[in-house]
Amino acid sequence: MTILPCIKVPSPQEIHAKLFPKGVVKPISLSAVWRAPMLLTPFGGNSTSTISPSDQLTAGSVTYDAKDPNQRLMRTKLYLLETLQYYDFLFHTSNGTTRWWWLVSDPGAQDDLPTKAYGPFSASADVPSQAFLAENGFSNPGTWNVAGRPLTSFSARKTGRAGTWYWFNASSDPTRIMNVNNNNDFKVAILGSYYFVDLPKVERLTSSNLEAVYKKCQNSSGGSGSAGPMLTLADILRSMATPPSGAQTSCTLDQIRSLIPGISLPEGPVNPPAWTNKVSSECFMIGQDLYPYYCQVWYDWDQGTQVTVFVQQDTNGSYSVRFDEMLPKGHVGPAIVYAWNGSQWTPSCCEANGGFVPMPVPNFVEAGGGVCRATIANNSYFGNLSIWSVALGDASGNWKSDFWYWFNNKDQGVLFSLAPAGSLTVIDYQTFVQNGTIEACVFDNPCGEISACSGNQAMALRRKPRFMSH
Repeated sequence: MTILPCIKVPSPQEIHAKLFPKGVVKPISLSAVWRAPMLLTPFGGNSTSTISPSDQLTAGSVTYDAKDPNQRLMRTKLYLLETLQYYDFLFHTSNGTTRWWWLVSDPGAQDDLPTKAYGPFSASADVPSQAFLAENGFSNPGTWNVAGRPLTSFSARKTGRAGTWYWFNASSDPTRIMNVNNNNDFKVAILGSYYFVDLPKVERLTSSNLEAVYKKCQNSSGGSGSAGPMLTLADILRSMATPPSGAQTSCTLDQIRSLIPGISLPEGPVNPPAWTNKVSSECFMIGQDLYPYYCQVWYDWDQGTQVTVFVQQDTNGSYSVRFDEMLPKGHVGPAIVYAWNGSQWTPSCCEANGGFVPMPVPNFVEAGGGVCRATIANNSYFGNLSIWSVALGDASGNWKSDFWYWFNNKDQGVLFSLAPAGSLTVIDYQTFVQNGTIEACVFDNPCGEISACSGNQAMALRRKPRFMSH
Protein backbone atom coordinates (compact mmCIF):
# COMPACT_ATOMS: atom_id res chain seq x y z
CA MET A 1 0.00 0.00 0.00
CA THR A 2 1.27 3.48 -0.90
CA ILE A 3 2.50 5.59 2.00
CA LEU A 4 -0.05 8.32 2.71
CA PRO A 5 1.19 11.30 4.77
CA CYS A 6 -1.17 12.11 7.64
CA ILE A 7 -1.97 15.64 6.48
CA LYS A 8 -5.67 16.42 6.68
CA VAL A 9 -6.40 18.36 3.50
CA PRO A 10 -10.01 19.45 2.94
CA SER A 11 -11.95 18.06 0.00
CA PRO A 12 -12.63 20.29 -3.03
CA GLN A 13 -16.14 20.87 -1.69
CA GLU A 14 -14.86 21.81 1.78
CA ILE A 15 -12.37 24.32 0.34
CA HIS A 16 -15.17 25.90 -1.67
CA ALA A 17 -17.31 26.10 1.47
CA LYS A 18 -14.45 27.80 3.38
CA LEU A 19 -14.20 30.49 0.70
CA PHE A 20 -17.92 31.05 0.17
CA PRO A 21 -19.61 30.83 3.59
CA LYS A 22 -22.52 32.94 2.32
CA GLY A 23 -22.32 32.13 -1.37
CA VAL A 24 -20.93 34.19 -4.25
CA VAL A 25 -21.11 37.95 -3.69
CA LYS A 26 -21.98 40.39 -6.46
CA PRO A 27 -19.58 43.28 -7.16
CA ILE A 28 -19.86 45.98 -4.51
CA SER A 29 -20.28 49.64 -5.45
CA LEU A 30 -18.23 52.43 -3.90
CA SER A 31 -20.05 54.93 -1.73
CA ALA A 32 -20.64 58.31 -3.38
CA VAL A 33 -18.52 60.28 -0.90
CA TRP A 34 -15.95 58.89 1.53
CA ARG A 35 -12.50 59.35 2.94
CA ALA A 36 -9.97 57.03 4.51
CA PRO A 37 -6.41 56.86 5.81
CA MET A 38 -4.05 54.68 3.78
CA LEU A 39 -0.93 52.60 4.22
CA LEU A 40 0.70 52.10 0.82
CA THR A 41 3.30 49.42 0.10
CA PRO A 42 5.43 50.07 -3.00
CA PHE A 43 6.75 47.69 -5.60
CA GLY A 44 10.45 46.93 -5.27
CA GLY A 45 12.90 47.95 -7.96
CA ASN A 46 11.86 51.62 -8.16
CA SER A 47 14.48 54.23 -7.33
CA THR A 48 15.18 57.89 -7.89
CA SER A 49 18.16 59.96 -6.87
CA THR A 50 16.01 62.56 -5.11
CA ILE A 51 13.75 60.28 -3.10
CA SER A 52 15.88 57.71 -1.34
CA PRO A 53 15.29 55.06 -0.15
CA SER A 54 12.35 54.71 -2.49
CA ASP A 55 11.14 51.33 -1.27
CA GLN A 56 9.80 52.94 1.89
CA LEU A 57 6.23 52.60 3.10
CA THR A 58 3.94 55.55 2.50
CA ALA A 59 1.07 56.74 4.67
CA GLY A 60 -1.71 58.87 3.27
CA SER A 61 -5.32 59.82 3.05
CA VAL A 62 -7.83 59.71 0.21
CA THR A 63 -11.07 61.64 -0.21
CA TYR A 64 -13.44 60.46 -2.95
CA ASP A 65 -16.46 62.35 -4.29
CA ALA A 66 -18.66 61.03 -7.11
CA LYS A 67 -21.86 62.70 -5.96
CA ASP A 68 -22.09 64.77 -9.14
CA PRO A 69 -22.88 62.34 -12.01
CA ASN A 70 -20.98 64.60 -14.43
CA GLN A 71 -17.63 64.45 -12.66
CA ARG A 72 -15.56 62.48 -10.16
CA LEU A 73 -13.01 64.01 -7.80
CA MET A 74 -10.32 62.42 -5.66
CA ARG A 75 -7.73 64.05 -3.41
CA THR A 76 -4.78 61.99 -2.21
CA LYS A 77 -2.24 63.09 0.37
CA LEU A 78 0.96 61.05 0.62
CA TYR A 79 3.42 61.08 3.53
CA LEU A 80 6.75 59.35 2.93
CA LEU A 81 7.49 57.57 6.17
CA GLU A 82 11.29 57.46 6.09
CA THR A 83 12.14 60.81 4.51
CA LEU A 84 9.16 62.63 6.11
CA GLN A 85 8.12 64.38 2.91
CA TYR A 86 4.56 65.28 1.98
CA TYR A 87 2.62 65.54 -1.29
CA ASP A 88 -0.96 66.53 -2.13
CA PHE A 89 -2.75 65.80 -5.42
CA LEU A 90 -6.22 66.40 -6.84
CA PHE A 91 -7.61 64.28 -9.70
CA HIS A 92 -10.67 65.24 -11.74
CA THR A 93 -12.39 62.90 -14.22
CA SER A 94 -15.16 64.09 -16.53
CA ASN A 95 -16.31 62.99 -20.00
CA GLY A 96 -13.57 60.39 -20.20
CA THR A 97 -10.75 62.85 -19.47
CA THR A 98 -8.70 63.10 -16.29
CA ARG A 99 -6.54 66.00 -15.18
CA TRP A 100 -4.50 66.44 -12.02
CA TRP A 101 -3.04 69.27 -9.93
CA TRP A 102 -0.26 69.68 -7.42
CA LEU A 103 -1.69 71.17 -4.23
CA VAL A 104 0.27 73.19 -1.68
CA SER A 105 -1.22 72.57 1.74
CA ASP A 106 -0.53 72.07 5.42
CA PRO A 107 0.30 68.39 6.08
CA GLY A 108 -1.25 68.72 9.54
CA ALA A 109 -4.62 70.06 8.35
CA GLN A 110 -6.61 67.27 6.75
CA ASP A 111 -9.65 69.25 5.61
CA ASP A 112 -8.21 72.67 4.79
CA LEU A 113 -8.27 74.08 1.29
CA PRO A 114 -4.87 74.29 -0.39
CA THR A 115 -3.08 77.64 -0.37
CA LYS A 116 -1.94 77.16 -3.96
CA ALA A 117 -2.37 74.77 -6.89
CA TYR A 118 -0.23 73.96 -9.94
CA GLY A 119 -1.69 72.49 -13.11
CA PRO A 120 -3.72 71.20 -14.77
CA PHE A 121 -1.74 68.26 -16.13
CA SER A 122 -3.04 65.37 -18.20
CA ALA A 123 -3.31 62.05 -16.39
CA SER A 124 -3.31 58.55 -17.82
CA ALA A 125 -5.09 57.27 -14.71
CA ASP A 126 -8.70 58.00 -13.72
CA VAL A 127 -10.87 58.53 -10.68
CA PRO A 128 -12.85 55.26 -10.62
CA SER A 129 -16.63 55.29 -10.83
CA GLN A 130 -18.83 53.98 -8.06
CA ALA A 131 -19.59 50.93 -10.22
CA PHE A 132 -15.90 50.35 -10.99
CA LEU A 133 -15.94 46.65 -10.09
CA ALA A 134 -19.03 45.75 -12.11
CA GLU A 135 -18.00 47.88 -15.09
CA ASN A 136 -14.64 46.13 -15.28
CA GLY A 137 -15.82 42.57 -14.87
CA PHE A 138 -14.58 41.92 -11.33
CA SER A 139 -15.91 38.72 -9.75
CA ASN A 140 -15.86 37.26 -6.24
CA PRO A 141 -13.34 34.41 -5.78
CA GLY A 142 -13.95 34.10 -2.04
CA THR A 143 -13.91 35.50 1.48
CA TRP A 144 -11.12 34.77 3.98
CA ASN A 145 -9.31 36.37 6.88
CA VAL A 146 -6.89 39.17 6.07
CA ALA A 147 -4.90 40.32 9.13
CA GLY A 148 -7.47 38.52 11.26
CA ARG A 149 -10.64 39.94 9.67
CA PRO A 150 -12.94 38.28 7.13
CA LEU A 151 -12.77 40.28 3.90
CA THR A 152 -14.63 39.65 0.65
CA SER A 153 -12.38 39.70 -2.41
CA PHE A 154 -12.95 40.66 -6.03
CA SER A 155 -10.48 40.10 -8.87
CA ALA A 156 -10.14 40.81 -12.57
CA ARG A 157 -7.51 41.40 -15.23
CA LYS A 158 -7.61 43.79 -18.17
CA THR A 159 -4.41 43.57 -20.19
CA GLY A 160 -1.99 42.43 -17.50
CA ARG A 161 -0.78 38.88 -17.04
CA ALA A 162 -1.94 38.80 -13.43
CA GLY A 163 -5.04 39.94 -11.61
CA THR A 164 -5.93 43.07 -9.69
CA TRP A 165 -7.64 42.49 -6.35
CA TYR A 166 -10.01 44.52 -4.16
CA TRP A 167 -11.20 43.47 -0.69
CA PHE A 168 -14.23 44.81 1.18
CA ASN A 169 -15.25 44.44 4.83
CA ALA A 170 -18.64 43.45 6.22
CA SER A 171 -19.78 47.08 5.90
CA SER A 172 -19.06 47.02 2.13
CA ASP A 173 -16.17 49.48 2.48
CA PRO A 174 -12.92 49.00 0.51
CA THR A 175 -10.26 47.70 2.88
CA ARG A 176 -7.34 46.39 0.80
CA ILE A 177 -6.24 46.74 -2.82
CA MET A 178 -3.53 44.62 -4.40
CA ASN A 179 -2.09 45.46 -7.80
CA VAL A 180 -0.05 42.43 -8.82
CA ASN A 181 1.07 44.15 -12.03
CA ASN A 182 3.13 47.32 -11.62
CA ASN A 183 1.62 48.88 -14.77
CA ASN A 184 -1.69 49.94 -13.09
CA ASP A 185 -3.79 47.60 -15.22
CA PHE A 186 -7.13 49.34 -14.52
CA LYS A 187 -5.65 52.87 -14.56
CA VAL A 188 -6.88 53.93 -11.11
CA ALA A 189 -5.23 57.15 -9.96
CA ILE A 190 -2.72 56.56 -7.09
CA LEU A 191 -4.66 53.57 -5.70
CA GLY A 192 -3.68 51.48 -8.71
CA SER A 193 -0.03 52.54 -8.65
CA TYR A 194 1.12 50.85 -5.44
CA TYR A 195 1.43 47.14 -4.73
CA PHE A 196 -0.74 47.18 -1.61
CA VAL A 197 -3.12 49.89 -0.44
CA ASP A 198 -4.58 49.21 3.00
CA LEU A 199 -7.57 51.35 4.03
CA PRO A 200 -8.01 50.65 7.74
CA LYS A 201 -11.05 52.86 8.29
CA VAL A 202 -13.45 54.27 5.70
CA GLU A 203 -15.64 57.17 6.76
CA ARG A 204 -18.73 57.64 4.62
CA LEU A 205 -19.70 61.30 4.15
CA THR A 206 -22.74 63.18 2.91
CA SER A 207 -20.50 65.77 1.23
CA SER A 208 -16.88 66.85 0.85
CA ASN A 209 -15.00 70.05 0.10
CA LEU A 210 -13.49 68.70 -3.13
CA GLU A 211 -15.69 71.00 -5.23
CA ALA A 212 -14.13 73.95 -3.40
CA VAL A 213 -10.66 72.47 -3.92
CA TYR A 214 -11.43 72.06 -7.62
CA LYS A 215 -12.55 75.70 -7.85
CA LYS A 216 -9.27 76.72 -6.24
CA CYS A 217 -7.50 74.77 -8.99
CA GLN A 218 -9.24 76.86 -11.70
CA ASN A 219 -6.87 79.71 -10.76
CA SER A 220 -3.80 77.51 -10.62
CA SER A 221 -0.33 78.21 -11.98
CA GLY A 222 1.30 75.98 -14.57
CA GLY A 223 4.46 75.67 -12.49
CA SER A 224 7.77 74.19 -13.57
CA GLY A 225 7.63 70.78 -11.92
CA SER A 226 6.98 67.36 -13.33
CA ALA A 227 3.80 66.94 -15.38
CA GLY A 228 3.94 63.17 -15.75
CA PRO A 229 0.94 60.92 -16.45
CA MET A 230 0.76 59.69 -12.81
CA LEU A 231 -0.10 56.18 -13.98
CA THR A 232 2.58 53.97 -12.42
CA LEU A 233 4.54 54.24 -9.20
CA ALA A 234 7.61 55.16 -11.26
CA ASP A 235 5.60 58.11 -12.68
CA ILE A 236 4.63 59.23 -9.20
CA LEU A 237 8.20 59.02 -7.88
CA ARG A 238 9.48 61.09 -10.80
CA SER A 239 6.86 63.73 -10.11
CA MET A 240 7.64 63.75 -6.40
CA ALA A 241 11.30 64.36 -7.19
CA THR A 242 10.58 67.74 -8.85
CA PRO A 243 7.62 69.53 -7.24
CA PRO A 244 6.58 72.72 -9.04
CA SER A 245 7.02 74.82 -5.90
CA GLY A 246 10.75 74.16 -6.23
CA ALA A 247 11.09 72.61 -2.77
CA GLN A 248 10.02 69.50 -0.92
CA THR A 249 7.40 69.87 1.82
CA SER A 250 8.26 68.30 5.16
CA CYS A 251 5.89 66.47 7.46
CA THR A 252 6.24 64.99 10.93
CA LEU A 253 5.80 61.54 12.40
CA ASP A 254 3.00 62.89 14.60
CA GLN A 255 1.11 64.00 11.49
CA ILE A 256 1.51 60.50 10.05
CA ARG A 257 0.33 59.01 13.35
CA SER A 258 -2.87 61.04 13.08
CA LEU A 259 -3.62 58.86 10.04
CA ILE A 260 -2.11 55.54 11.19
CA PRO A 261 -2.11 55.58 15.01
CA GLY A 262 0.80 53.77 16.62
CA ILE A 263 3.07 53.72 13.56
CA SER A 264 6.77 54.35 14.18
CA LEU A 265 10.13 54.13 12.52
CA PRO A 266 12.67 51.89 14.24
CA GLU A 267 14.84 53.82 16.69
CA GLY A 268 17.99 51.78 16.51
CA PRO A 269 18.40 48.06 15.87
CA VAL A 270 15.30 45.88 15.91
CA ASN A 271 15.51 42.13 16.44
CA PRO A 272 14.25 40.51 13.25
CA PRO A 273 11.29 38.17 13.69
CA ALA A 274 11.96 34.48 13.19
CA TRP A 275 9.98 31.28 12.94
CA THR A 276 10.23 28.83 15.80
CA ASN A 277 11.72 25.44 14.96
CA LYS A 278 8.21 24.04 14.55
CA VAL A 279 5.53 25.95 12.64
CA SER A 280 2.28 24.87 11.05
CA SER A 281 -0.18 27.04 9.18
CA GLU A 282 -3.30 27.02 7.08
CA CYS A 283 -3.29 29.82 4.53
CA PHE A 284 -4.53 31.23 1.25
CA MET A 285 -2.05 32.22 -1.44
CA ILE A 286 -2.48 34.42 -4.50
CA GLY A 287 -0.40 34.12 -7.64
CA GLN A 288 -1.09 35.28 -11.16
CA ASP A 289 -4.55 33.74 -11.29
CA LEU A 290 -7.89 35.31 -10.40
CA TYR A 291 -8.61 32.94 -7.53
CA PRO A 292 -6.75 32.07 -4.31
CA TYR A 293 -4.88 28.82 -3.73
CA TYR A 294 -5.57 26.82 -0.60
CA CYS A 295 -2.38 25.84 1.24
CA GLN A 296 -0.89 24.34 4.38
CA VAL A 297 2.67 24.69 5.67
CA TRP A 298 4.31 22.10 7.96
CA TYR A 299 7.81 23.11 9.11
CA ASP A 300 10.09 21.21 11.48
CA TRP A 301 13.65 22.50 11.51
CA ASP A 302 14.86 19.83 13.96
CA GLN A 303 13.37 17.08 11.81
CA GLY A 304 14.87 18.80 8.77
CA THR A 305 11.87 19.03 6.46
CA GLN A 306 9.11 21.38 5.37
CA VAL A 307 6.01 20.27 3.48
CA THR A 308 3.89 22.82 1.64
CA VAL A 309 0.48 21.74 0.36
CA PHE A 310 -1.04 23.59 -2.60
CA VAL A 311 -4.58 23.07 -3.90
CA GLN A 312 -5.57 24.88 -7.09
CA GLN A 313 -8.61 24.89 -9.34
CA ASP A 314 -9.10 22.68 -12.34
CA THR A 315 -10.55 23.95 -15.61
CA ASN A 316 -14.06 23.64 -14.15
CA GLY A 317 -13.25 25.80 -11.13
CA SER A 318 -13.17 22.92 -8.64
CA TYR A 319 -10.32 22.75 -6.10
CA SER A 320 -9.16 19.35 -7.32
CA VAL A 321 -5.54 20.08 -8.35
CA ARG A 322 -3.22 19.29 -5.45
CA PHE A 323 0.53 18.97 -5.22
CA ASP A 324 2.79 18.91 -2.16
CA GLU A 325 6.34 20.22 -2.09
CA MET A 326 8.84 18.56 0.24
CA LEU A 327 11.67 20.92 1.19
CA PRO A 328 14.47 19.07 3.01
CA LYS A 329 17.18 20.96 4.86
CA GLY A 330 20.10 21.79 2.58
CA HIS A 331 18.86 20.40 -0.74
CA VAL A 332 15.90 20.44 -3.11
CA GLY A 333 13.21 17.85 -2.54
CA PRO A 334 10.40 16.29 -4.53
CA ALA A 335 6.93 17.45 -5.49
CA ILE A 336 4.05 15.00 -5.30
CA VAL A 337 0.84 15.22 -7.35
CA TYR A 338 -2.36 14.09 -5.62
CA ALA A 339 -5.73 13.11 -7.07
CA TRP A 340 -9.12 13.41 -5.39
CA ASN A 341 -10.99 10.14 -5.84
CA GLY A 342 -14.28 11.32 -4.38
CA SER A 343 -13.46 10.40 -0.79
CA GLN A 344 -9.76 11.08 -0.21
CA TRP A 345 -6.55 12.53 -1.66
CA THR A 346 -4.25 9.88 -3.12
CA PRO A 347 -0.65 10.42 -4.32
CA SER A 348 -0.44 9.71 -8.04
CA CYS A 349 3.07 10.72 -9.23
CA CYS A 350 6.31 12.30 -8.06
CA GLU A 351 8.85 14.74 -9.54
CA ALA A 352 12.23 14.14 -7.90
CA ASN A 353 13.48 17.73 -7.78
CA GLY A 354 10.14 19.49 -8.09
CA GLY A 355 10.46 21.48 -4.87
CA PHE A 356 12.81 24.04 -6.53
CA VAL A 357 14.25 25.34 -3.22
CA PRO A 358 15.46 23.73 0.02
CA MET A 359 13.98 24.37 3.46
CA PRO A 360 14.40 28.00 4.59
CA VAL A 361 16.17 28.77 7.86
CA PRO A 362 13.94 29.89 10.78
CA ASN A 363 15.59 33.35 10.77
CA PHE A 364 15.04 33.87 7.04
CA VAL A 365 14.24 37.58 7.54
CA GLU A 366 17.63 38.24 9.12
CA ALA A 367 19.43 35.90 6.74
CA GLY A 368 18.04 37.80 3.75
CA GLY A 369 19.20 41.17 5.10
CA GLY A 370 15.71 42.24 6.17
CA VAL A 371 15.09 45.89 6.99
CA CYS A 372 12.38 46.92 9.43
CA ARG A 373 10.36 49.57 7.60
CA ALA A 374 7.89 50.33 10.37
CA THR A 375 6.31 49.10 13.56
CA ILE A 376 2.67 49.60 14.47
CA ALA A 377 1.50 49.36 18.08
CA ASN A 378 -2.00 49.09 19.52
CA ASN A 379 -3.72 50.09 16.29
CA SER A 380 -7.42 49.24 16.20
CA TYR A 381 -7.10 47.73 12.72
CA PHE A 382 -3.49 46.57 12.30
CA GLY A 383 -2.95 45.58 15.93
CA ASN A 384 0.76 45.16 16.76
CA LEU A 385 2.95 44.64 13.71
CA SER A 386 6.47 44.92 12.46
CA ILE A 387 6.80 45.34 8.69
CA TRP A 388 9.99 44.15 6.97
CA SER A 389 11.34 44.22 3.44
CA VAL A 390 14.05 42.08 1.82
CA ALA A 391 15.44 43.07 -1.57
CA LEU A 392 15.46 40.42 -4.29
CA GLY A 393 17.90 40.73 -7.18
CA ASP A 394 17.61 39.46 -10.73
CA ALA A 395 20.09 37.12 -12.44
CA SER A 396 22.53 40.04 -12.79
CA GLY A 397 22.18 41.15 -9.19
CA ASN A 398 20.08 44.23 -9.99
CA TRP A 399 17.30 45.13 -7.55
CA LYS A 400 14.17 43.51 -8.99
CA SER A 401 11.53 43.05 -6.28
CA ASP A 402 10.89 43.25 -2.56
CA PHE A 403 9.75 40.54 -0.23
CA TRP A 404 7.41 42.08 2.34
CA TYR A 405 6.80 40.38 5.68
CA TRP A 406 4.28 41.31 8.35
CA PHE A 407 4.74 39.75 11.81
CA ASN A 408 2.74 40.37 14.95
CA ASN A 409 4.38 41.00 18.32
CA LYS A 410 4.47 37.24 19.01
CA ASP A 411 6.60 36.59 15.91
CA GLN A 412 3.60 35.03 14.19
CA GLY A 413 3.38 35.57 10.46
CA VAL A 414 0.49 37.72 9.26
CA LEU A 415 1.51 38.25 5.63
CA PHE A 416 4.30 37.05 3.32
CA SER A 417 4.57 38.60 -0.13
CA LEU A 418 6.72 39.53 -3.11
CA ALA A 419 6.30 42.47 -5.47
CA PRO A 420 6.66 42.59 -8.40
CA ALA A 421 6.17 38.84 -8.66
CA GLY A 422 6.34 36.49 -11.59
CA SER A 423 4.39 33.77 -9.81
CA LEU A 424 3.25 33.72 -6.17
CA THR A 425 2.71 37.18 -4.73
CA VAL A 426 1.07 36.86 -1.29
CA ILE A 427 0.28 34.49 1.58
CA ASP A 428 -2.50 35.42 4.00
CA TYR A 429 -1.98 33.21 7.07
CA GLN A 430 -5.22 31.90 8.53
CA THR A 431 -3.49 30.11 11.40
CA PHE A 432 0.10 30.26 12.63
CA VAL A 433 0.93 27.63 15.25
CA GLN A 434 4.35 27.80 16.89
CA ASN A 435 5.97 24.88 18.71
CA GLY A 436 2.93 22.68 18.26
CA THR A 437 2.98 18.92 17.92
CA ILE A 438 3.72 17.75 14.37
CA GLU A 439 3.36 14.02 13.89
CA ALA A 440 6.27 12.35 12.11
CA CYS A 441 3.89 10.88 9.54
CA VAL A 442 3.23 14.41 8.18
CA PHE A 443 6.63 14.15 6.50
CA ASP A 444 6.18 10.64 5.08
CA ASN A 445 7.41 10.55 1.49
CA PRO A 446 5.37 8.38 -0.91
CA CYS A 447 7.71 8.93 -3.86
CA GLY A 448 9.35 5.51 -3.59
CA GLU A 449 6.03 3.79 -4.25
CA ILE A 450 4.54 5.87 -7.05
CA SER A 451 5.63 6.57 -10.60
CA ALA A 452 7.54 9.59 -11.84
CA CYS A 453 5.38 12.36 -13.24
CA SER A 454 5.22 12.55 -17.02
CA GLY A 455 3.21 14.21 -19.73
CA ASN A 456 0.66 16.79 -18.60
CA GLN A 457 1.32 16.19 -14.91
CA ALA A 458 5.03 16.89 -15.30
CA MET A 459 4.28 20.02 -17.32
CA ALA A 460 1.79 21.22 -14.67
CA LEU A 461 4.38 20.73 -11.92
CA ARG A 462 6.94 22.81 -13.77
CA ARG A 463 4.39 25.61 -14.07
CA LYS A 464 3.29 25.44 -10.44
CA PRO A 465 3.42 28.71 -8.52
CA ARG A 466 6.47 29.65 -6.49
CA PHE A 467 7.93 32.76 -4.90
CA MET A 468 11.31 32.54 -6.62
CA SER A 469 11.64 32.98 -10.38
CA HIS A 470 14.05 30.06 -10.83
